[in-house]
Amino acid sequence: MTDKRIIKTERDIKQSFLNLLATTPFQKITVNQICEAALVSRSTFYEHFQDKYDLLGQLVNQYALLYQQLIEQRATQIINQDEHVLSIPEIARTLQKHRDALNVLLNIHEENYDLLVYWEQGLSKTWHRLNHHYGANKNAPADFVSNLESSIVLNYIRWSLKNGMNDDAAALSERMIQSIYSDSKGQSTASK
Repeated sequence: MTDKRIIKTERDIKQSFLNLLATTPFQKITVNQICEAALVSRSTFYEHFQDKYDLLGQLVNQYALLYQQLIEQRATQIINQDEHVLSIPEIARTLQKHRDALNVLLNIHEENYDLLVYWEQGLSKTWHRLNHHYGANKNAPADFVSNLESSIVLNYIRWSLKNGMNDDAAALSERMIQSIYSDSKGQSTASK
């Protein structure tokens, strides 16, 4: 069983780091600042993290994994139910619980620590899988279609994290994706 003090200390360090990132660029944050904000010693910090990059990496990995699980879970449901609605609002609603952390992390673009890049890559792979299953618009290159779909999803999710959920914006996003799966007569290729 993991010691509750370890969990609490790591949580406090991560939250203090996120609070600092909301006002200070990543490159300017020092381990001392993180320790002062979290009310821990440097030795305690180093018991949990190698450095500030390790701390950032753990946060990015945590939210990249959460996002990928949500996307993959929904993609599997789509394939099993033979429908093509990613349910962008459902995914965005779950992510709202982590809104403050995500808004901070999605604005950090450090090489190898860019949450948005991880989200884009994971979503693109998922779309390739769905497009193979459903046969999205065959007139456009597959990678273009996947990137377009990813952009629609990520645009709504990022917008909703900043502005809150909006049924009209979500419905428009869903219709845009549905249109990719319609043939020239407006019939969904997913229902064929």
